[in-house]
Amino acid sequence: MVIGERSPKKKNRRPDSAAETLDRMQSAGDRLAEWLEKKRTAILVILGLLLVGAAGYGYWSSAQADLQEAASIALARAHQGFMADMGASPSDILPTEPANPETATRVRREYVAIFAAVRSDHPGTPESQVAALQQGDLEQALGDSAAAEATWVGALSEGAPSDGLRGLILLRVAAAREAAGDWPAAAAFFEEAGGLSDFPLRSQALGDAARCYAEAGDDAMAIATYDRASGAEGRPLPVHIRSRIEELRAALSR
Repeated sequence: MVIGERSPKKKNRRPDSAAETLDRMQSAGDRLAEWLEKKRTAILVILGLLLVGAAGYGYWSSAQADLQEAASIALARAHQGFMADMGASPSDILPTEPANPETATRVRREYVAIFAAVRSDHPGTPESQVAALQQGDLEQALGDSAAAEATWVGALSEGAPSDGLRGLILLRVAAAREAAGDWPAAAAFFEEAGGLSDFPLRSQALGDAARCYAEAGDDAMAIATYDRASGAEGRPLPVHIRSRIEELRAALSR
């Protein structure tokens, strides 16, 4: 059983819209890649803050200063090495895509192993969790969605040292479950991320949870989760989610 899975209520599904039908026609890998692309800006901002915070934590930790600093150095070397080997300049935020696809594939495979080594050498640190995020992203880019999800689930089981890190990992697993069509599990993972008080994307996570509950046929949970999202601080929820939930609310009130 997937972590956090809920059993959906069995209901007759309403006719799908053209957009929903098209979405279901996409492959699981394409859908997860599309989700990651749409969330890329917000995720990069948070990841950058986490990298800085992790480095700072490593330097100032009084109990394990040397070990933590070593973890920060290992992560920084892995990240900077990947950017350089992909052809990015020092000022670039995102890695460039090499002109030769074989080069891109080779570099990604190499750094899957490098980020995995950071995790195994520095377990239980913020750097290990960031390395898991990056390792899974590389596995996903290589087309191995199962390996990516296993990496993120493994990182969850280790216990993230902050809401920000745990929230990002939960979003990755939720998106992977959504891509696989496992709507109840996707909803539960999104909802867990939305319940983290210090996670900056919690309202968006709750909105995605409401959408997935609706897809699972659990209208009551979809509405309740949407109402939680509406009361949370953050950006307004997308129009398509609001419209879907209001349709469900109207149908249940008849």
